[in-house]
Amino acid sequence: MIFAIGPAAGKHIIIELKKYKRKVTAIELLEQVQKYKSALNKCLKNKFHESQPFIESICILGSAPQPDDADEENVRLLAQVNARYITYDQLIQQTRDSYREYIEKQQDVSRIRELIDSL
Repeated sequence: MIFAIGPAAGKHIIIELKKYKRKVTAIELLEQVQKYKSALNKCLKNKFHESQPFIESICILGSAPQPDDADEENVRLLAQVNARYITYDQLIQQTRDSYREYIEKQQDVSRIRELIDSL
């Protein structure tokens, strides 16, 4: 499944969602991302006259691309086409951490407001 979001902060973002249990290689992701980027680039050029738009791709996966023992190479390979991956588990953990930080900040703001109101 693919989603195209754009422009966001001066760039277009392609989000590729894989089923949680689907195993993929970095080469498969690279080929798929290249195909999506090419199609989006063509559309942006024809419809909106954008030449050389910045397109980033994010692949959301159940597990890191295969082979497991080549993570640095996989990351480097995807980076060549402005792509990266994140696992669903990492995404969930980052979301939980961000929300926890938000709640903590809100508690701090509430304490400050109470102090100001008491003055």
